[in-house]
Amino acid sequence: MCKPNAAGSCYAFDDAASTPTAAVDSVQHRITEMVLTINKPSKSHPIGLVLTSSGGDPPIVTEIDTESPAQGTLKLGDCIVSVNGDPAEGAQGTKARLMS
Repeated sequence: MCKPNAAGSCYAFDDAASTPTAAVDSVQHRITEMVLTINKPSKSHPIGLVLTSSGGDPPIVTEIDTESPAQGTLKLGDCIVSVNGDPAEGAQGTKARLMS
């Protein structure tokens, strides 16, 4: 799993060790946090996303319906960290928050 430090660098956490090691990669990755507003026609209208997560980790966008309100706003691989100010904890919980 990759987590940014205060300077925006990315570190890889090795499951065998509890200390982070610098991620060696030929491409530098930039992690950016954005606030997005997605307007749905109605509260019950589906958002049109498939989210995947491991346990209670923030979910990753793995599919976007081309006719959904999220089309053009989110992209594949985006990580959702909060919904309406509440932490995103797992794919199912986050999807429920997006539908409320």
